[in-house]
Amino acid sequence: MFREMNKDPASLYVLTLGVMISLFAINGLVDYFWGYGHTYVELMAVLTQAIEQDDSWLPMYEAAYARREFPGKGIYEVVFFENGIKFQYPPISLLPYIALIKFGFDLQAIIKISYTVSFLAMLAIAFCGYKIAVILLDKYAYESLLSKRARLGIFLLSLLAIFTFHPIYIAQYLGQVQVIIDLLVSLAFLAWLSERKHFSGMMIAFAALIKPTLILVLLWAMIRKEKACFVGMIVVFIPAGILSLAVFGFEEHLDYLRVLSYIGTHGEAFWPNQSVNGLLNRLMGGANPGDFDANSYSGYNLYVYVGTLFSTICFILFGLLYNRPKSTSNVASALDLATMVLLSVMATPTAWTHHYGVLWPILVMAVMVSIILMLKDKSHYAVAGFSLLCIGYFLISNYFSFTDNPAYYAPPVNLILSHFLYGGIITLFGLLLLRHAASSEVFEGIG
Repeated sequence: MFREMNKDPASLYVLTLGVMISLFAINGLVDYFWGYGHTYVELMAVLTQAIEQDDSWLPMYEAAYARREFPGKGIYEVVFFENGIKFQYPPISLLPYIALIKFGFDLQAIIKISYTVSFLAMLAIAFCGYKIAVILLDKYAYESLLSKRARLGIFLLSLLAIFTFHPIYIAQYLGQVQVIIDLLVSLAFLAWLSERKHFSGMMIAFAALIKPTLILVLLWAMIRKEKACFVGMIVVFIPAGILSLAVFGFEEHLDYLRVLSYIGTHGEAFWPNQSVNGLLNRLMGGANPGDFDANSYSGYNLYVYVGTLFSTICFILFGLLYNRPKSTSNVASALDLATMVLLSVMATPTAWTHHYGVLWPILVMAVMVSIILMLKDKSHYAVAGFSLLCIGYFLISNYFSFTDNPAYYAPPVNLILSHFLYGGIITLFGLLLLRHAASSEVFEGIG
């Protein structure tokens, strides 16, 4: 089927991304006329730089402010445990906000700066996706240079894709630092495919300073003997750790571990929590999946806790110990890294919809790899992987308004609310099939 459609991988990639964007547009129209219209409202707010929410920015400001106003008390003790503000980031993540407060910026100015930086990060993510696609085409699909027309088409579609990929634009709408994490992960994959693994490791390490679960990549690099990535991460972690301890002290870091333990013990039933914990909390029926409490978490449930802990351990061990790729190419190892990054998202007790934004550069890379393999190697694994990746992309990139309805809140019908998690699992299987197919000679001897 694919052979008959097109012999040109660039055109097939443009067609694939175009179809994904078109499906998003159709779903958005359905939501506008027969749903809640959230997609249109959120996109317009993002495009017009309207400051609607401060999901990350306000808690970070409150934590930085508490650091100055209550020097004798711990940040997490005041902000998280006493005031019930969901500040969930490591102490070192506060340094930019502490600096801005010290320079005299007030809350509104800091939030405006944060939104602007985040929006620029969205544009940079689009450029990273474009470069990832072009690098793969130049290295493995074209003997001569890729045409300017093809490059322009890929760039424009990459830009459109960023604004039609729900986890990324909703992160910007909510005022989420996740957009910065998405950019760092995008830069990491771009660097990896460009044979700059030291820099790739550094980018992942910087992302881990905001999202600690990405520290798992350090263990992955050690087990996989990816020395350059490991060294790159250590180069960031050692000075960052020393700086964080010097500024915040040992007790503050122990308090942060208490925060993580509390979140892991409880989790969230609110439907955007697209983790196993969220799914189990909703199945247990202990809370309304349509309600979000800004100041508390779901109640403790032994079955939810055990199920969450078991799934977390399984995801992490699978990512770390699943067979190392037979191929020595950068593409094979990049797919291996992508698997670990994806599993580090799904393993957390609270994997919000916007946390899946790190999958965009992964999907761009994996879809392009599968297309090259389908057209050059004629691999059945690549065809199956491509199909799963497209399904995963569709489920993750869209908000389906019909599911966000009280009619689907009761168990077991509320299983339908976890489509981002299902998209992640389907993407995982697509990556595993591609990892098998990437042992092909198509990627050997280059990179």
